[in-house]
Amino acid sequence: MNENNDYFLQKRAVEQGKISFILGLFGLLLHIPALFFLEGFLLIEIVSLGCGVAALVLGIISRKKQKENNGFALAGLILSILAMLGCVLTNLYLFAMLSEIGDVISSYASNPW
Repeated sequence: MNENNDYFLQKRAVEQGKISFILGLFGLLLHIPALFFLEGFLLIEIVSLGCGVAALVLGIISRKKQKENNGFALAGLILSILAMLGCVLTNLYLFAMLSEIGDVISSYASNPW
């Protein structure tokens, strides 16, 4: 009975690793449309950050349960970190772009000719 239980725990760890990989990849790929569509930028970034955090948690749990032969969990961890880092960098880029636009508008308003 114990061997059967260990088998299911190992299988669950592998499944969590695969889900971590998928969520990390999805979170990372969401930054591409976020750069082009400013209308839904905040929603896209929230979903991307949520996918990154969920992938990070599942990857850590999966790696703790099965330390060897769990490449999906490791890839999910890496992709989740990249997704969360991409979220921060995309937000910095957007705020810098908006700041630059604000400076151009204010300089034009003070001296239109």
